[in-house]
Amino acid sequence: MNTNKTRRVLTMLMTLVVLFSMFSSAVMAAPAAAPAVPVTFTILHTNDFHGQLEPSGSNPGMARVATYVNSVRTALGDSNMLLVDAGDEMQGSLLSNLGNAMVQPQARASQPSPPTTS
Repeated sequence: MNTNKTRRVLTMLMTLVVLFSMFSSAVMAAPAAAPAVPVTFTILHTNDFHGQLEPSGSNPGMARVATYVNSVRTALGDSNMLLVDAGDEMQGSLLSNLGNAMVQPQARASQPSPPTTS
C-alpha cells in the first residue's frame, strides 16, 4: 500500500473509533439521578473590567468588586455561588498598562479564580 492510501485508511479507522467511543459511552452511561430537592445557587458575572483596579467613573474598582463577591459568598456559602468572568479584564487603565497586565492576576490572587473567556 502506498503512503497516502495508508494514511487515509488509518484516518478513517481512527475517526470511526472516536465516533463509536463517543456514542457508546453516551448510550451506556447511566443517567444521573436528579436531586431530591431543587438546587438553588447564585451566579455572579463580570466582564469588560479593562484593568480598572481603582474606582473611576462607573467602574467600581477591584476592591469594591472583591468586597461584594466576598459578601455574597459569605451570605450564601461558597458552594451556592458561581463566579464567572467573560474576559477583557487586562488592558485599559494606566495602572494595568504600565504593569503589562500583571497586576490583575496579583489582585485576584486572594479570590478563587472564576472561569474566564478571552
